[in-house]
Amino acid sequence: MSTESPSAPLGVLGPMSVGSFIDDRAIRASKQRLLLALLLVEADRDVPRDLLVDELWLGNPPSSWPTTLQTYVYQLRKHTLPGSPGRIRTTRSGYRLEIDRSLLDWCEFERRAGEADRSAFARPVVADAYREALALWRGTALADVDHSPRVQAVAERLERLRRAARAAQLTASYRSGRLVDVIADARSVLMDDPLNETAHVCLIRSLAGRGRRHDAARHLHRFRKRLLSEAGVASATVVETAYAEAAREPV
Repeated sequence: MSTESPSAPLGVLGPMSVGSFIDDRAIRASKQRLLLALLLVEADRDVPRDLLVDELWLGNPPSSWPTTLQTYVYQLRKHTLPGSPGRIRTTRSGYRLEIDRSLLDWCEFERRAGEADRSAFARPVVADAYREALALWRGTALADVDHSPRVQAVAERLERLRRAARAAQLTASYRSGRLVDVIADARSVLMDDPLNETAHVCLIRSLAGRGRRHDAARHLHRFRKRLLSEAGVASATVVETAYAEAAREPV
């Protein structure tokens, strides 16, 4: 598998990134940015006008919506950069952003994470493959775009895939014996997702595996307190089991 740093010129895995496609400095109005995001997440597919109207105005469009929508599209086309990898086409039902989907960061993320899921390589290689896929993320998906129902659904789906890839990467790293890496990576995951059970399990097992059983016990105690305060639950069986198993293992 590739060990090159992943990169993609267009993306939604963080603030919307369209620098190789459109002059982003010229697209500042919230509805224009939302339209661009809708075309981007539906790249290379027809997006019906009815859907765009519902998303842009949440079912309550102004009487001038046909002209307004055309103006938004005109502005996007006007600020498309020379040599851009994509262009916006008018279709019978609406509009389509024609572009090679392999240039889009979330498509590349899904491809790399899917390859890692299916991989028969040794665990260290699989862990590195997940790490490469996760490196494409720059923050919360579409963080700087108003969340219409469709954009919200896309962002939530991508975040679920991100959490699954993080969990798989931690598990592969732990099973590869990379305990120092797991400790750092698990703590990073828990900064964003404090109740992620896989991260807690891997962190506790790795701390214990490094001879830091006292730190593992302290972490379990902090996790119990947070779980009780945020979820109203006194314990999580899978985390408790991981600690009990780690505590029984010889140092």
